[in-house]
Amino acid sequence: MPKRARGSRLAAEIGEATVEWLAKRFGGTSVDFPSFRARQKQDRAAELRAAILDAGLTNPTRSANVIASEHGVTAAWVHKLRTEMRREHTGADAQLSLPFQND
Repeated sequence: MPKRARGSRLAAEIGEATVEWLAKRFGGTSVDFPSFRARQKQDRAAELRAAILDAGLTNPTRSANVIASEHGVTAAWVHKLRTEMRREHTGADAQLSLPFQND
């Protein structure tokens, strides 16, 4: 975001008055706009994770093969994501209690 509106490329695109307001409020702030393809990739990844979550992390109602074919990935990738999501869900530091442990 430009610090001054006058002469900026953004002012030429959207108008000096608008950039003047933006510069006062956000001047010097870095703004990153993902490309269209990057945004599509993020959306597809989110849809896949949602499908895995919807099917269940511990006792899935849909197979990895079905989810993989619907989303154009391999079943191995679905298994890997499911494992990763299960870890995220239970917490990285969570420990399993063993039946022979006495608390």
